[in-house]
Amino acid sequence: MLLDSLPAVLVIDGEAAIPGLSGLGRLLASEADSNALGRQIVLDRLSDVLFVAILRYVVATGRVSRGVLAGLGDPAISRALAAMTREPGAPWTLATLASRAGTSRTVFAQTFARLVGEPPMSWLTRLRMERGAALLQDRTRSVGQVAESLGYQTEAAFRRAFKRTRGVGPGAHRRGASVGREVANS
Repeated sequence: MLLDSLPAVLVIDGEAAIPGLSGLGRLLASEADSNALGRQIVLDRLSDVLFVAILRYVVATGRVSRGVLAGLGDPAISRALAAMTREPGAPWTLATLASRAGTSRTVFAQTFARLVGEPPMSWLTRLRMERGAALLQDRTRSVGQVAESLGYQTEAAFRRAFKRTRGVGPGAHRRGASVGREVANS
């Protein structure tokens, strides 16, 4: 969901735009060329740092007009996004989210939809389904447990929402993910 709000192409004017960028690039290149112990861990962490620096730049320069990043650029909407992301299974309503944002329901709903590109409750459902898809990879968790952790009162309600938003039910998703892993491991 975060990547969806990034521009298709982003030109960054190096060090002037992101202080330390050239040093980070040199460090990444040096690490990529080495065979040192922990090389991949260091590359992963440096890539994370680079990605966060680019996200900061994109938000600070107003390069996004819609999506999660645009929402994160607004203090009120950012508070609500952070709360939903931290606790996707909480019993969120438009009123509780607006309260978290410190605005009226109307202002919150309009601002959220304008910046993020969809209504708050719709975005929350997508977030829950993304989390649900990831949680379903753990075969020790039942569909009911996943549903409960995401705030659904019944497994049936979760199954309907999952199928409506993802195109397949949780069981088919789980079976498909298993097949995908088996093919990748062969």
